[in-house]
Amino acid sequence: MLTRGVVLWRRFRRWIGHPLGWSRVDMCLFLVFLSAAFFTWNTILLTTLASRVDAAFLNLNVLDSALLWMRGALLWYAVLLATGLWLRHRSPQSPLFVHLSMLTFACNLGLAAYLVGPFQSPFWLAMSGVAIIGFLVFEPRPVLLAVAGFLVICLGTTALAWQGVLPYRPLFLGPPEVDGRPIGWWLARSVAGSVFSFGLGLGMAAYLISRWRLREQEFRRLVRADTLTGALNRRHFAELLEHQFAVAREHAQPLACLRIDVDRLAELNATYGRLTGDLVLAEAAGQLQAAARPGDLVARSGGASFAVLLPHTDQAAARELAEQIRGRLAGHRVRVGREQVGATVSIGVAALPDRRVHAPEALVSRADGALQEAQVAGGDRVAVAG
Repeated sequence: MLTRGVVLWRRFRRWIGHPLGWSRVDMCLFLVFLSAAFFTWNTILLTTLASRVDAAFLNLNVLDSALLWMRGALLWYAVLLATGLWLRHRSPQSPLFVHLSMLTFACNLGLAAYLVGPFQSPFWLAMSGVAIIGFLVFEPRPVLLAVAGFLVICLGTTALAWQGVLPYRPLFLGPPEVDGRPIGWWLARSVAGSVFSFGLGLGMAAYLISRWRLREQEFRRLVRADTLTGALNRRHFAELLEHQFAVAREHAQPLACLRIDVDRLAELNATYGRLTGDLVLAEAAGQLQAAARPGDLVARSGGASFAVLLPHTDQAAARELAEQIRGRLAGHRVRVGREQVGATVSIGVAALPDRRVHAPEALVSRADGALQEAQVAGGDRVAVAG
């Protein structure tokens, strides 16, 4: 029994720790759980109030009816939780369950608001928070339906109270005061309930939003990075190159570009297999990033080619760094089975200022020309655009 409990607890921790992978049913289960926690707390609170002799400001008949409704709501939440757990692996995106969960939350929140006064700000804040998160994770339709249900209950009961059909704020016969001062126990329990509800809702909303922000950052990284090497991809490098080129021209600052190609990668692929070639490329990218200085930009431009953009770097400094990179890679080995496989690189260098360069693409083209010179000369060397 204990082992089963430990397994369930680990599964729950794994589930709650990865909300980015939640399905729509999972999201609804989370909402139902929070609602059930809120209703459990308030059921306990109202049950204790019913037994107090100094609760003359409460309408005990309405209180008994409210308790009956809240216990029924808790039973319904239990049914929803069981249904959601059943649906998780059978229909994880069930639109019907989403609609039902959202509408249940909104209607119960609206009825709770009616009991104490439909326009109490905590209820509207709770509905607003759930609606905002709902628009982030669900289709608009179930969220709009839930908001509409909440508004209909609040505005409808208020209008009926205005016409004298329903009592307004029926749970109270009068203010919870004695001689103009709030009753201590009522104030303490109200504060505790508000802090509990606010803290639970705010804490979980902050947790989910922080996880979504991490996911957004990861998506941005994936969009900008090459999947094999982790270096910048060609598209993002082109965007950064355009920006750095404009800054360098505007402020008359030096800017250098290195074009790097792994020598004889096709032979490595033919001899050891493509996976070995990919490993060599990944290791080469790692060595480039390790050799780069803060502010330098390393990108994979395709195939066996890389590009490194060096802001605030003139031609002489760029050539010196290129030689360091060449030597670093020439001395690096990759273990393949029992063998040590090495690879060399050819590097072309171009830099601003250069009277023949008037566009970002021209700077890269000049570095490409120098790279071809290094390859024609036999590889494993650095050439500078003349």
